[in-house]
Amino acid sequence: MPVPFIVEPDAFNPGTRDRASWVASHERLLQTWGQYGVLVLPKGDGIIKALAQLPQQVRTKWHIALKSARFRRRIIEELDLSSALESLERLVTLSRQIKLACLEETRAVCFGLDEDRLSIVAADGSFEICKLDFADQSHFFRSEAEWNRMIYAGESRNDIWRERFQELALDCSNIAVIDRYCLGRFDKLCLEARECGLIFFLQKLSKLPRKRGHAINIYASELETMRNATMDRFGNTVRQIRFHSGTSVHVHIVPDDR
Repeated sequence: MPVPFIVEPDAFNPGTRDRASWVASHERLLQTWGQYGVLVLPKGDGIIKALAQLPQQVRTKWHIALKSARFRRRIIEELDLSSALESLERLVTLSRQIKLACLEETRAVCFGLDEDRLSIVAADGSFEICKLDFADQSHFFRSEAEWNRMIYAGESRNDIWRERFQELALDCSNIAVIDRYCLGRFDKLCLEARECGLIFFLQKLSKLPRKRGHAINIYASELETMRNATMDRFGNTVRQIRFHSGTSVHVHIVPDDR
């Protein structure tokens, strides 16, 4: 699941660091954020003011990321970041909402992060602090590389949903399902009165605690037989799912020769 993380505003100040390495560390963080992270922000424009400290080259990339749908963000209105940063004990209390705190170097040292350590992970594994320079090498971000592994036959659907998709779907508005065989499997299992993985996934999406639904696009290959009947059955099944307001589900049939 994506890693909810915060960046201390003072960590955007490059200080006396080497410019090239500082720019590189931000580029690595932005890449990691886009792949595996959710940037948690308090209400207000604090991060915009903090970004003003950055060199133009990096500042522009941050502004683009903050406007892009590809970079997940989560605003927590009641988050008091200034108060939380007063001590490590207070910071750890955010562990139910945040997994990783990227800190300014001096504060990181004060919280016990010496030069020989990339990060500190809480004893129960629920929270981690690191210096912003090494955020991409943090325990939580490195663990999320597991997303790239294959899903093997026989794995529990519930485990796959919980570990890979649940948190991700909370912070995404647009979802694409690309599976050439999904409608064929749906039809076979539907006729056997069994639930397929696609319907399981759609039902899970409908139960997420979101104010608005998702724009869902499903891409499958042409069906060999009974295309119209299959689409009718799929449409009827989808209409029985109680999606959130604003949800749309579109099916795109793509010829195999494309």
